[in-house]
Amino acid sequence: MGISVYYTCMRNHNLTNSEEQEITAIIDKYNVGFEMKDIGETFCVYDYEQNEPTVIFAGSTKLPFSDDFEDTLHALFYWLTCLTDIRRSIFGHLIEH
Repeated sequence: MGISVYYTCMRNHNLTNSEEQEITAIIDKYNVGFEMKDIGETFCVYDYEQNEPTVIFAGSTKLPFSDDFEDTLHALFYWLTCLTDIRRSIFGHLIEH
């Protein structure tokens, strides 16, 4: 059994090129820095779905399966921080427009 974290962001227009670049940089930073790759997964971004035009970003990660609950909590907080940075990036651009 494992625990996965899924994230979906919706709005009425697609990501801009600068938003995509910023989000990619955020995800790359967190994926590279993730210390539990041997027992957990890095963040995976899903392909854009043409039939769901309001979904502008979606992805997931699987938290480490470990006997030490602290590992799971550490990974959860790590990925929630990544998602917070992504959300701030997207919504920061919305506020600027």
